[in-house]
Amino acid sequence: MNAEGSVFKKLLHPEGIAVIGASSKEGTSGFLTIQNLLRSNFEGIYPVNPKGGTLSGLKVYPSVQDLPQGVETAIILLAAQSVPGALRQCAEKGIKVAIIGSGGFKEKDDEGADLQLELLQIIKETGIRVLGPNCMGVYNACSGLNFTLTATLDQIREQVRPGNISFITQSGAFGIALFTTGVEIGLNFSKVVSLGNKADIDEVEVLEHLGDDPETDVIMTYIEEMKRGRRFYEVAKQVSKKKPIVAFKVGRTPTGMKAAASHTGALAGSGRIFSAACKQGGVIEVESSRAMLEVCKVFAYQPPLAGNRIGIVTNSGGLAVEVCDLLDDFGLRVPELSPGLQESLVQEGAVPNWGINKNPVDLTAANRNYPDWYYKSAKMLLASGEVDGILLIMVGVGLEWPVERIVEGVEELKAMGKPILILGTAKRKIMEAVVPKYQNVDIPVIDDVRIAARSMAALRERGRYEGGLMK
Repeated sequence: MNAEGSVFKKLLHPEGIAVIGASSKEGTSGFLTIQNLLRSNFEGIYPVNPKGGTLSGLKVYPSVQDLPQGVETAIILLAAQSVPGALRQCAEKGIKVAIIGSGGFKEKDDEGADLQLELLQIIKETGIRVLGPNCMGVYNACSGLNFTLTATLDQIREQVRPGNISFITQSGAFGIALFTTGVEIGLNFSKVVSLGNKADIDEVEVLEHLGDDPETDVIMTYIEEMKRGRRFYEVAKQVSKKKPIVAFKVGRTPTGMKAAASHTGALAGSGRIFSAACKQGGVIEVESSRAMLEVCKVFAYQPPLAGNRIGIVTNSGGLAVEVCDLLDDFGLRVPELSPGLQESLVQEGAVPNWGINKNPVDLTAANRNYPDWYYKSAKMLLASGEVDGILLIMVGVGLEWPVERIVEGVEELKAMGKPILILGTAKRKIMEAVVPKYQNVDIPVIDDVRIAARSMAALRERGRYEGGLMK
């Protein structure tokens, strides 16, 4: 294993971890971190607190020097002024990687910036690697290991399903909030890495690692600033040959840049330059954090679009018109179907006699035949060779009634090798009951019309990029 790989082994698969600043006081980061480790069934927890004694049945070590040999990873949760000294002690003890959750550094004021420079000097002198400061830590959903200082991940533990999406986030609290939202809308995560102020380990290094991670198929990243733009482009260009990268960057406006500086001490930089680097490097850049989540969900479930022709099956003509406008904005087409296919849709009972069979295919008002109509229309469009992917618009009972029929025949639909997305809206209780059934068979459901169109466009961007790689 190379040096970089060993760093991430100690971050994501450590054999033992010291918690410096462990506490028995409920609600503190030192308490929450210990509880997260215990509930992860992690063995090899070494709390450090000058008071010594025990904590949740664990022996507490009075100092870093008192730790046993062989502890290679530490989480530091001390006041900012005490962090440099603790970091140096960790290096002297042989600890190789430190996660610094403490805030109060470059993001705060000049004194904090000086403390962060002191950390950099220690890193340079000793070779210890640092994630943070001012970060939430890491979460390995595949192994269930929670090395964060937040209660949120434990609160949603039962909802988390290990998956193939890994998340790099500069923001800690917002990153965890995005993770939580992602879980709620059907994303299954592999790894989450909170970068904080990026005094040492940054998104470039994490991206390079995830590019070779067999448990990661899709990478999403939330960025406030980037110090190594050229290197990001070089790494992204290589990684995107193997798996999609979806990026959302904030701090593009003067107001946003100012907010970024006060959050993680970031200088946000040029949005235009970042966008150009993304385009050249094969990165899918999105316009919002929610779009980032939804596009990643789509990539996790569906193949890229080989062309720009979209078939639509709907029970709402008005919403279909809006979708057509948005798809056109993103450079996608909704071609009229051939006369032969139009006729077949009606003759084979895929569209009612009073429906519209041109594209969008409009099934019209609520009807108990929706299950067969949606399924047959989708199958015939996918098999026709006249579209490259389909969007099923399902409003109200249009989302609820067809679900069992779609699930029953999903393998036939997926065998066509073309993307299938659902734009679905219904009452909250129906959404909660039905959406997971579609997504459990890899058909993503999106409830925002613009993001549904943007997701199709992202699949086309990916298809175009992969097509260029094969030439």
